Amino acid sequence: MINKNDELSFITGEDGKEKPIQVFEEFEREENGKRFVIYTDIEDIDFEDREFFVAEIIKNSDGSEELVEITSEEDMEYCQEVFDSMVDRILSANLSDDEDESQDDDSVDEETLVS
Repeated sequence: MINKNDELSFITGEDGKEKPIQVFEEFEREENGKRFVIYTDIEDIDFEDREFFVAEIIKNSDGSEELVEITSEEDMEYCQEVFDSMVDRILSANLSDDEDESQDDDSVDEETLVS
């Protein structure tokens, strides 16, 4: 089950305990209407060491949501494409930030040289 508040999301494990997760992307596959989520466990793990997980989101009869394993190869391939796209966006954003910082650094150097 997924429980959300303003900052964190939580999943209930098989042991019945909630654990915090960071949701990176929720998306729907238009071809079949299934919903999926890409997330990572955030308990005491450095970001570089985190594993990413993908799961299907299903709605239970009581209205709660549950994460289940993806069983369709086509759905898994689709989720892999979404994941790859997400990583590309993150890397592009980081590169843009680095370039902006570099340009800011260059402009400071140019001002120093002109002075």
